[in-house]
Amino acid sequence: MKNIYMIILSLVLLIILLLLKSTVEVNIKNNYLQLVNKDNPISSNYEPSNLVLVNIPTIIDKTIYICDPVLQAYEELYLNALEKNIKFFVFSGFRSFSYQEEIFINEYITARPGYSKHQIGLALDIYTPDVGLTEALGELPEGIWLEHHAHEYGFIIRYPKGKEDITKYVYEPWHIRYVGKHHARKIYEGNLTLEEYLE
Repeated sequence: MKNIYMIILSLVLLIILLLLKSTVEVNIKNNYLQLVNKDNPISSNYEPSNLVLVNIPTIIDKTIYICDPVLQAYEELYLNALEKNIKFFVFSGFRSFSYQEEIFINEYITARPGYSKHQIGLALDIYTPDVGLTEALGELPEGIWLEHHAHEYGFIIRYPKGKEDITKYVYEPWHIRYVGKHHARKIYEGNLTLEEYLE
């Protein structure tokens, strides 16, 4: 009889652990849709727990970190782009609140500290040496490829052209945000911003 109780107890504990694991996974996936913008700030002391070093080409002599699932997705994007003779360099990934304070210029170009999506570790700025971080990237083969294929890897162009009145930022063809493949496809196919998608 005691053995039966132990088996039942073990099964109950196993079910509880599986439910907890599932809840954690759902919460992580939901966090991919976390909206950080001029109306939705984030705590000044927030820092993702799963930051990893970007180990593929970055701007010279710059150490960049990003959330682990984002790096995995970007590595896939990067390698597939290389097959098309397209090469990107990572310019920026995770930024702490204090670092955002250092680089803040004005609200139309740079997010105020506490209002930057870079702080949640899901955003990347990528560039090509020819044009850097400029709108001209959107007219190059690299930018055109990125616009039409980023969603296949779970990314969206966070500040698309013609949506400045919604995002309240200028067009940034270099700024990609990870939301996961399912959501990225829907956002791309609907020609939406993250704000519109979450309405």
